[in-house]
Amino acid sequence: MDYHVAHQGQNLGVLPLDEIRRRRHTGALGPDAKLWQPGLTDWTPIDQILGAPLPAARTVSASRPFRWLWFGVVLGVFVIVGCLTAWWIVRNSQHSPNFIAQPAPTNTPTAPVKKRSASSSPDPAVIAAEKAAAEAAARERIADFPGTDRDGTSLVRIIAPRPDSRTYLTRLPADRAFRVRQYQQAYLRDGTPAPDPATEIQVREFFELWLDYHFSHAAAFSFESAQRRNQLQTQLYLASPPLPDALLQHTLVLNAELPREARARALENVLSLYANSAHRPYPRFNATIELANALGKDSPRLTELDQAALAHLRAALTAGHLIPDDQEILAESLVVGWAKRFSKRNSAALHELFEAQGPDWAWLSLVIDGELHLDAAWAARGGGYADTVTPAGWTTFAEELTAADAAYTAAWRLAPTRPLAPARLTYIAMGRSREDEMVRWFERTLDAQIDFLEVWASFTHALLPRWHGSHLALLRLARFSLDTRRFDTLVPYQITRIVDRLQDDLKLPFEQHLYAHPDVWPLYREMYEGYIAAPDRRGIERVWRCDYAVLAYLAGHLDVARAQLEAVAWQTAPASLEGWNADTTGAFAAIGALTGPDAARVRTAEDYWKANQRPPAAEIYRSLLETSPDPHTRELAQLRLRQNDSP
Repeated sequence: MDYHVAHQGQNLGVLPLDEIRRRRHTGALGPDAKLWQPGLTDWTPIDQILGAPLPAARTVSASRPFRWLWFGVVLGVFVIVGCLTAWWIVRNSQHSPNFIAQPAPTNTPTAPVKKRSASSSPDPAVIAAEKAAAEAAARERIADFPGTDRDGTSLVRIIAPRPDSRTYLTRLPADRAFRVRQYQQAYLRDGTPAPDPATEIQVREFFELWLDYHFSHAAAFSFESAQRRNQLQTQLYLASPPLPDALLQHTLVLNAELPREARARALENVLSLYANSAHRPYPRFNATIELANALGKDSPRLTELDQAALAHLRAALTAGHLIPDDQEILAESLVVGWAKRFSKRNSAALHELFEAQGPDWAWLSLVIDGELHLDAAWAARGGGYADTVTPAGWTTFAEELTAADAAYTAAWRLAPTRPLAPARLTYIAMGRSREDEMVRWFERTLDAQIDFLEVWASFTHALLPRWHGSHLALLRLARFSLDTRRFDTLVPYQITRIVDRLQDDLKLPFEQHLYAHPDVWPLYREMYEGYIAAPDRRGIERVWRCDYAVLAYLAGHLDVARAQLEAVAWQTAPASLEGWNADTTGAFAAIGALTGPDAARVRTAEDYWKANQRPPAAEIYRSLLETSPDPHTRELAQLRLRQNDSP
């Protein structure tokens, strides 16, 4: 059963009941959240539908795509996104300063700690000793960091990308113009108007805000604009009766947070509306592929949908609705974007289709040819370890990679300012173990577009110890990304992706992080402060500062965390609590309480709480709720007592 969810003035889209229950359970949704679904006369308080809330528990958010959207805006892309997104970041408790420079011996014994039974009297000193022992075990585990014979640091050369290198920001006008042509102008030309003038005005406003949301500089957008867009998104999506235009419904569905099954049903409806409309083939092409994505790789309808999508694409090319200047946008959609899976299933047909368009489409034809051979190479090799590959598999792998290299090299020569071809050649060189070529193509990609995320992902992957680098090499890449000082781009933010890779490779358990290490914390500090100080940050400085506060809180730098929240007058961004590999429930209140007038008592209560010793923690919190003059302390006490009283 699915419900629309509203929380703290924001519409969170449609969520299944189990997900709503999980978020209420973790505290991500408070008692002020409201739910609605067809059949209810009005928004209903969450606990009236769920019943009494479950006790709070620690959970891990799998990804942070919403944060990528916001970060894209402020970085110089300056686009607000509601993610990508991932945001991906690893967090830290207290760890050893021996992270990189001075690895400690792994055989150093740790002092035994007396374990506490569930019935024994909790003692803060015992809790602190157990915490210290757990941290010592974590230090011992990470002390071997880089942990491989390979160095790989020489692969991270100190280079200066061309000053005229494109950025995501400089590409926004072309990206926006494409969507204006295919969606906004298409609605105005071929759409079915709303049934009344007032709603039609709102529809047109929504299209403009949608374009600003994804394809505009920060100066054209703000929190107020985001809130207005969300309001219109919800209002138009829930209109009764539903608004009749296919392209409008299509755009609303793509921007709604829907479970996969609900998304598939909505896209089925969109395609049925398109069947009786005058709309052109390209948006139908997009909607058909998005439906295939929602149905999943095992759907028996994939062949039918793929054939329909190819027909729509062919019709758009034949009618001139897609022009040669659109090749870069199409290529990135097909190779690394929303149509990637469709392209892999149909690469031969796509190559034939684009090749038939003549020399004006030669670049895209070569790109698809390169992907065709690249997919064949990895199909021959398989995804297992090297010793699982047959001799015939190695032979085909090498032959197909050579063919992919040739096609993509030809594409790069045709258009060296487009970053996709050199980015894919970076990945191909990694598979061929051509380290010098890998570095050269990485540098050429940065010359084309310094913040092309695909090449940063490929190069970060290539520097893992199991490929061509080491953990030390990854840290050098993080430093290089920061030293560019390109806070008008996504480049310094690559630190988060790199540290994500480190945590994944180290297989650190929940709430053991790298943030407090002296080799890592300065990178994050410089990154956040650089973006906060960057020009044209208006509109989302609050997000940066709230993110920085949560990171500093997890790293143990409470003074830094408090300074960030004071800079935004404690007007916090709830999304900043999502996606950290830690329990951040109540983090903003905890920052204030742990730096406030009752900090010592709060710290003792929090130690009890984290040790799952709730009765003594609750006793302290009840006293603080009655006596503390600090609003943050009282807020934290109220949260903990509410969690403690949950059955």
